[in-house]
Amino acid sequence: MACKGTRVMIDLGNDDLAAARPLMEAADGIDLDLLHMRMVEVAEDLVVAGYMGVNPTPFLIKDRERPDTGEHDGLSARGVVKTGYVTYSGAATPYALESTTATIEDDLAGLSSIMKDSRWGNSSFIFVCHAPPKDTALDCIHSGLSVGSLAVRRFIERWNNTGKLILSLHGHIHEAPWKSGRTWQYVGNVPCFNVGQTPKMLRALLLNTEAVIDSARLVTVSRDGEVAVAAEGKWL
Repeated sequence: MACKGTRVMIDLGNDDLAAARPLMEAADGIDLDLLHMRMVEVAEDLVVAGYMGVNPTPFLIKDRERPDTGEHDGLSARGVVKTGYVTYSGAATPYALESTTATIEDDLAGLSSIMKDSRWGNSSFIFVCHAPPKDTALDCIHSGLSVGSLAVRRFIERWNNTGKLILSLHGHIHEAPWKSGRTWQYVGNVPCFNVGQTPKMLRALLLNTEAVIDSARLVTVSRDGEVAVAAEGKWL
């Protein structure tokens, strides 16, 4: 059951079983709002735009994986596994990523088209995207490699030029804050965040969209339910 007065926006990441999504769809628009390739209005002239796809990974589950861009598909990147399985049917079905598969760049072009629709044309927006932008503090893995999405970075840069994108929220690379020493950085003028995760502690972000950087705070929730809100500038 949704918390009264609280808007819940959610969707599946790349390691979540795709077969679970129909269960979420039954509650879509009632107890929650699904985000993938969607626009969700949260205030007058402010919407949340969602995208949950990720560029190729070393993992076997391939439900939300896509080649990155047309000229940089990511299929030959170090450690990437091209073959694995998808779970849309509820069972593990063999699947192979190919360079001819629709790319993240293609998907985000579609999301941009939705954003430019007359219904949303005058709105500012928050981008919620599982994959972080490439070559930032948000996409650094244990080995030190940057493994984020070039298509996601380009999407942020292009919308930065319009002044309509006010912030961008990411996950996927759980260890990035500890490897880079940062939980956010600007891409253009857009503040982008990945607060990371650990198995024993939920890490979240609290902010006011009218003063993003000044208001942003790291929130942690322990397994026993203890909640802590970081002081200004205390991110890790």
